[in-house]
Amino acid sequence: MSNNQFRGVLMERLGLSVLSCALLLVCTSFFTGLRASPIYQAPFVLRNLCKFCDVRPSECNATEAHCMAHCEITSICEHSNEVCASAWRRDGENITVETVCHNPLEPFHGVILKDFNNTCVMKQYKQLGPDFYICSCKEDECNEKLIFATGKLILFQFDKTIRLIFVWFSETIC
Repeated sequence: MSNNQFRGVLMERLGLSVLSCALLLVCTSFFTGLRASPIYQAPFVLRNLCKFCDVRPSECNATEAHCMAHCEITSICEHSNEVCASAWRRDGENITVETVCHNPLEPFHGVILKDFNNTCVMKQYKQLGPDFYICSCKEDECNEKLIFATGKLILFQFDKTIRLIFVWFSETIC
């Protein structure tokens, strides 16, 4: 074996070893997240999970205290600031429910979403129609259960008797 051939074989093996070590280092640092570096962020962060069925027919009735959207699709929201949102509407005999991930800084059916809790409490928006409700929430898949009424306990006094009454009301936004 000549000197040039020996150098060629050595460079091939050495080059492969250096490439293998570099690849191993990159892969290891990528998957472990290099937690020691304050600048480096983990490569994959799971964002909010929302039901995402766009507009579809529904059996959900706004006269019930709550109902399910019956959306089988769960979506990972594209951006970390997005919330889960649902819109329920009745147009004559047709009832539809829309479930999506939505950026609360952008209008949703012309409405800026302001209060997003852990549950999807429907609010009526009369400017969009007499039977148009929207809710928004932050918990995973929280836009599957649509809550049309919330209750409060109120104390009433009748003839020296105090009665505890559970009063149902739904929120309406004019």
